[in-house]
Amino acid sequence: MSQANDILDFIKRNCKVEVFIKGLKDGKNLGITALEIQNEYGILRNNASSILNLLCKNGKLVKINSRPVTFIDKEILNEMNKKYNVPIKNIYTFNELREYILNTSINDPFEMLLGYNSSLLSQVRQAKAAIVYPPKGLHTLLLGESGVGKTTFAQAMHAYGLLMNNKENKDYPFVTFNCADYFNNPQLLLSQLFGHVKGAFTGADTDKIGLVEKANGGILFLDEVHRLPPDGQEMLFYLMDKGEYNRLGDGSKRKSNVLIIAATTEDPSTTLLNTFIRRVPVNIILPRYKDKPIAEKIELIEQFFRFEAINLQQEILIAPEVLKALALFDFIGGNIGQLRSEIKLLCANAFLQYLQNNQRIYVGYQMLNKEIRDVLLNYLKLDKSITSYLNMFSEDIVIRPNSKNIEYEETNDIYEIITKKLDSLKQKGVALENITDVLKTDIDNYLCSVSKHFNNTNSNLSI
Repeated sequence: MSQANDILDFIKRNCKVEVFIKGLKDGKNLGITALEIQNEYGILRNNASSILNLLCKNGKLVKINSRPVTFIDKEILNEMNKKYNVPIKNIYTFNELREYILNTSINDPFEMLLGYNSSLLSQVRQAKAAIVYPPKGLHTLLLGESGVGKTTFAQAMHAYGLLMNNKENKDYPFVTFNCADYFNNPQLLLSQLFGHVKGAFTGADTDKIGLVEKANGGILFLDEVHRLPPDGQEMLFYLMDKGEYNRLGDGSKRKSNVLIIAATTEDPSTTLLNTFIRRVPVNIILPRYKDKPIAEKIELIEQFFRFEAINLQQEILIAPEVLKALALFDFIGGNIGQLRSEIKLLCANAFLQYLQNNQRIYVGYQMLNKEIRDVLLNYLKLDKSITSYLNMFSEDIVIRPNSKNIEYEETNDIYEIITKKLDSLKQKGVALENITDVLKTDIDNYLCSVSKHFNNTNSNLSI
């Protein structure tokens, strides 16, 4: 069997799982043939076939019936079973195996982020390395202005971890905590994170597990980590160092195997302890909206309009000047969150007009506030590469709710509010011009209240 073992080792060395799967997707059979074994070991082809078939019978190889017949290491099939649910058996036809691969969608979760292969390329590479670094990944700090998508990026890191570790959410949880929620009550903040025992402080009537315990085996995402008090940071870096912590009021140590992803809008050198910073080896800076390439800005704007089309289940027409102005405007205050809030406002006003004139939902240039409209006054002074790209948009853009397959959930249904309020005012006999004024005021007030929500949360698709 020494020659058979040599042949098995040869196949393991020369047919790797990644290369073989890529070949399958491309329609190429990259398994090892009897002819290759004949040439490598100087044996008759019939003898090579006999040894290969024997290894297949013994469960060491998988035979792929094609022209020519090829063989792959059984471990390749085991990996395909994990990632693509390919059944385990000893013989396949090439087309049968390829069909499993093509029909089972295993997407890189980071591909769901707009800019994953452009403005976020280096950040995605950092994140992937942090997740797969043995034995459990590297603690990571996400840096960037409010609204750049730190939460969404952390969610993508978790999804990538699920994929690479071949685990489910129950075994690789993603637990989130905003440190600002309990900023004025440090004791309660630490209790939320680490838990407490009965009697640890006034009001602690029962034992309580903390988020560190809930996140065991997975990821704990700490947003606005600069709000974590110094003693909380010390407890956290002890956890990162030793994998141990204790509940408030309890002297006994507990174990937790958790990966920390923290996020902040502040300069960590001035807001976080040096001892904490040193234990977070990966720092990822997410770009601002203003720093994204123009094509990516347009894609992001269209995506947010598409969200509204999905909510409305109707087409939305957009004047090309609207697209250009939104792409060029510098949303400093709210960044991407402010952009999304502005688009929500535009669509709400367009929907109001639609209800009154029963025409198509149209977002015109004059619907923009003057500050955003005025950015086009300097259009001719822009870099030619930007204007040449934007000049491609010369006609109204149609956004359809079914033009892309998007998972999107929006809880704040402004359109239902507008419809009900309009019907109510009509029934009361309010004049049309007064109805418009009332509803526009309501829309402005409503969207002011949710603009913070858009700055602090992200769609599961775009950042």
